[in-house]
Amino acid sequence: MAGFLDLRSISAPDHPGELVPVELARDIPFPVLRLYTITGVPAGETRGCHAHRHTRQAIFCLRGKIEVLLESRDGKEEVVLDGPARGLLLETMAWHEVTCLSEGCVILVLASRPYDESDYIRDHEEFLALLEED
Repeated sequence: MAGFLDLRSISAPDHPGELVPVELARDIPFPVLRLYTITGVPAGETRGCHAHRHTRQAIFCLRGKIEVLLESRDGKEEVVLDGPARGLLLETMAWHEVTCLSEGCVILVLASRPYDESDYIRDHEEFLALLEED
């Protein structure tokens, strides 16, 4: 269904802050053909609410705290992301709903395919029926 992507976090006493590098060929298990950010979602509001037929994704919460509800053949689970060093790998046919738990969330998504509306399954009942077919 999904797995965590743990990235390196680098901090140095002589430099304030934290650096989280992402080497796409090493840290992400698919070629990244699209990336996008999600911002401006009020706390408590939900985005996503769909699955992809062919696209794999990696979701990172760069700022704030989000909860991701996942559903696949393996069942349902809820995952919380609250920092840039841990991401969530979404395989194909994983229904996902992303809820911002804090104001000012910044979400980064890396995708394995360019945008294609026909890849989206936006109806939950259709998603469940497709799971039963396989």
